[in-house]
Amino acid sequence: MQKSQLPLLRDVVNNHEIESVLPCSKEQQRALTSGENIELHTILFELRDDGTISVDRLRRAWQHVVQKQEKLRTIFALGLGGIDILQVSLKNHEAMFSHVQYREKDDIGIKVEHEPLPILVPGAPMHVAQLYTAEGSPLLFRLCYNDLVIDDDCLIAIQQDLPLAYQALTGLDPSPTSRLQRGVPDPLLKRMKNAEPSHIGLSMGDTQKTMIEYTYVTKSGCLGETLLLQCSNNGFLPTNMIQALWLILLAKYLHLEQPCCMYRIASDGTSPGSSNNSRFLRREFLCTSLVAGDDYFVDLVKKLSNQTLRDGELYSSADVASTYDSERICNSSVCWYGTTIASGEAKHALRMNPIKAQGSGKHDATLAVIYTGLELKIQLQTGGKVERWLAKSITEMFAQSLEFVLSNSHCKIKDIPSCSLSDIEEMQKWNGGDLPREESCIHDMIREQARLRPDAPAVFAHDGSLSYAELEALTSRVASALFTELSLQHGEKVILQLPHSLWAVVAMISVIKAGSTFVSLDENVPLERVNSIASKASARFVITTSASAASYDGIGLQSIILDQAFVDNRTQSMAENWTSPDVTPSDLAYVIFTSGSTGMPKGCAIEHRAYCSYALTYGPAFRLGPDSRVIQSTSYSFDVSLKEILLGLISGSCLCIPSDYELMNDLGGAAARMQVNYANFTPSVASQLNLESASCIRTLVLGGEALTSSIIAAWVPRVDFLFGGYGPSEVCPTSAVVGPLSLRSNPKNIGQPIGNKAWVVDPIDHNRLVPVGAVGELVLESYAIGRGYIGDDERTAKVFIKNPTWCTWPVFSAADPRKKRRMYKTGDLVARCGDGSLLYFGRKDMQVKLRGQRIELGDIETHLKSLLGVDLVVEAGIPRGGGDEDKILVAFICLGSQLPIPTDLTSIDPEIQANLHIRLGNCEEKLAEKLARYMLPSTYLPLHALPVTTSGKRDRRALQGIIASLRPVVTDMEHQVATLWSQVLKVKVEDLSLDDDFVKRGGDSLAAMRVANMAKEAGLMLTFRDIYRRSRVLSEQVQICLKGPAVTTLRARKEPRIARIPKPSRYRGGGDEKTLLKLPVVMG
Repeated sequence: MQKSQLPLLRDVVNNHEIESVLPCSKEQQRALTSGENIELHTILFELRDDGTISVDRLRRAWQHVVQKQEKLRTIFALGLGGIDILQVSLKNHEAMFSHVQYREKDDIGIKVEHEPLPILVPGAPMHVAQLYTAEGSPLLFRLCYNDLVIDDDCLIAIQQDLPLAYQALTGLDPSPTSRLQRGVPDPLLKRMKNAEPSHIGLSMGDTQKTMIEYTYVTKSGCLGETLLLQCSNNGFLPTNMIQALWLILLAKYLHLEQPCCMYRIASDGTSPGSSNNSRFLRREFLCTSLVAGDDYFVDLVKKLSNQTLRDGELYSSADVASTYDSERICNSSVCWYGTTIASGEAKHALRMNPIKAQGSGKHDATLAVIYTGLELKIQLQTGGKVERWLAKSITEMFAQSLEFVLSNSHCKIKDIPSCSLSDIEEMQKWNGGDLPREESCIHDMIREQARLRPDAPAVFAHDGSLSYAELEALTSRVASALFTELSLQHGEKVILQLPHSLWAVVAMISVIKAGSTFVSLDENVPLERVNSIASKASARFVITTSASAASYDGIGLQSIILDQAFVDNRTQSMAENWTSPDVTPSDLAYVIFTSGSTGMPKGCAIEHRAYCSYALTYGPAFRLGPDSRVIQSTSYSFDVSLKEILLGLISGSCLCIPSDYELMNDLGGAAARMQVNYANFTPSVASQLNLESASCIRTLVLGGEALTSSIIAAWVPRVDFLFGGYGPSEVCPTSAVVGPLSLRSNPKNIGQPIGNKAWVVDPIDHNRLVPVGAVGELVLESYAIGRGYIGDDERTAKVFIKNPTWCTWPVFSAADPRKKRRMYKTGDLVARCGDGSLLYFGRKDMQVKLRGQRIELGDIETHLKSLLGVDLVVEAGIPRGGGDEDKILVAFICLGSQLPIPTDLTSIDPEIQANLHIRLGNCEEKLAEKLARYMLPSTYLPLHALPVTTSGKRDRRALQGIIASLRPVVTDMEHQVATLWSQVLKVKVEDLSLDDDFVKRGGDSLAAMRVANMAKEAGLMLTFRDIYRRSRVLSEQVQICLKGPAVTTLRARKEPRIARIPKPSRYRGGGDEKTLLKLPVVMG
């Protein structure tokens, strides 16, 4: 129905007697002028009578109800001039009532479901009543209506009045209405403010656009009676119990503390415990509550009951809707449908049992609990944002939870089953079978390739090439020298800090052949951090280059210069006469160090057998083999480099190793020159590659950070196979694979676990599994799990766990109940899809991925606090207008009393500003000595106090919102080079000044590579080293490009840049709670 189809008011007046004329609400005006067709809701009732129901008598009863209810006689018409739309109530109207009689004795309910909806006639009331009958079947009464006029109060009255009119027992007095309080009082506003956004199913992958309905009929026939009895005894409504269970499920599925949903209540003032069960569609309100596992379920229900009483008695749903946008805060609603028996002493009472309700999609998920008097149905009606498998999981989980609380009325919330029986069956199906296990050593598996294919190329590097036979001989020669000359102890850790080269590969294999363990570091890791790692690993030696050897003298490491001269000074006979140590599969092969929350790096120790078990499955999974020419481009501090090197060699591939200069300035060109056909890149690196120059790559594996739709779309047409790889360092490089990817692939899907079993557990308690589709912490079970963190038994025990409680369940332990099962808690939040694949939702702790590097925010915080001596938080976020690849680190500095809230919110006190700028300048220099460059914050923001959530925890979402609002200051600049910066750093040219520092502006090594590539294409003499190391300031880069003196006409920035930030919702500081408004920001 469109506005143009509405009749004019004068025509209505000429043809009908008018009872009243009212203006339309804004919602009605918007719906009727939107150009979209008016959608219908439907409610289906089963009609029963102790005798035979008369169709004619029911038709006349319906006419009686229409005459009583003014809203059933209301139409829309155009006012004077045909512009304004009005509601017009007719004094008399012949009800639209149709009767369809089926001849067959089939399931009448199925037939009605396929009946098309009627078309509303312009100028007629917005409802149609339909009756369906068949021989030997109960009568079905369907009401089709639109809620622009027919609201919940009207529907309640219909369910009461139709049985009464049929029996003609009463004069149908008007239904009482409650007095509503205009506006929304503070308690309701506070409740709305504290609610967390609760959107079920919005990120669960590809969704169906068609409506999905899943109905679960409880097996216990008396369950409905039990529910009503418990509600009556405790003084609350069935709706309240439904609300409580739904909030618990939302908390479980979405990993929330205070979820919320919409619910429907009656407005007739009926109190809880009343025998009137006619309330089935109600005015909508928001309900929310903290869901704490140690709280008793009945207490949560009572709390929600109090909310319901206050909502129904005082508040107008229209007022609530106008005050708070419910669709932004939640996308689900719950309601209760009860049986109705008309009051009075009729011998043959007509009973209307609601059996189905279908809306037009106002909410993405509507849960209805229907009690027909004979059975209890749980029906979940969803739109296109919830898949069928998820609807099934949610509904069965709700049903099982309901049965549990009705049988255990005084249970705690944490006692309610964590997942349904059908979900457990699915988990067993996905995680059944034996795990792959390979009791071998890495160098032995590489040696097997030398035996099978001795002349095949193993390494093709910028500084030399080796066949597999040559690699085997050379590494044995180096290993013998390390073992005999240095007296390396069995399992001793040896630091490797080398540039990308043939010698880095030789060093790794030689060290493990000598029975020791290598610790590989990027050559740019600061010396102080090398010292921390060496101390943690109890390392005595570092294998490095002649240029860097002297720098280690001050930290007590003995340098070993590994180059051709090292080999030439050792004869081949030494290796031939050398007896290699007895290296076993249980020995450590390498230790990979990552950022640690205490400020100290943590080293994950990987055994030979763990890596070999990983290699057994992942080589074939990634289509890696003897025909693969793999580019080795990843930093040696990053465990993906070991996937390139070790997995590549175990699979018989050829490693192609460009120089560091080529990797930074011409990665695509280097790949082409080396005829690379296989690559492992982070999405950030892949996004800055010149696609034409990298056209030789036929198989690409993306990993290390989140995928995006744009990166998938860019590479799918360019390669034969595009994969996504996921995996923490603690479980070898990769634990799940997704692909080959297509243009329709969901970038959040990290794929299926391969070579391990994936379990999704409660992020708070790993002894509780979560349902299929729920967000939880990913726990991996595999023989590829590392031994633990060296020198840190406490941290190892926290994340490397054995036999969680659910391992003893018969369904999961039938093969060997006594078996010790070892698992790793990743700290990653995921949800399991219906096909067993995993969707990634982020970190549960303070660990983030920044351009492929895993960073523990607590590590940076610890060092910063020691330098500044104030409370602070480091957070990662995306500035306005950026994407995942533009994520930056921001340090929020809490100055407390040092930064009073000013009356003029546009500036910081000049003295505080100057002092803070000096302190930050000194701090940055000292921090750069302790942390890797990629761990340095790019921006520092002073706050009066740090925002917290309603539960008192740090509100990191609020901090991320602040980052998203950052605006740099506007200055003049040299356009020639600044344009390159602006395109890569995603800032306006006008926002840069000549004294800007590339790194402080958020540029990292990947961004510098992109600028260098763009400069080369533009004909500018600007290299990666110029941008990132030698001349990071813009004016210096202008000087290099123009081969002349730096431009100095623009004013150099002497003071910190200032930007404004929006207020966080709440913060704690200085005793009582205040509002934080537009505090200024210092950007370092």
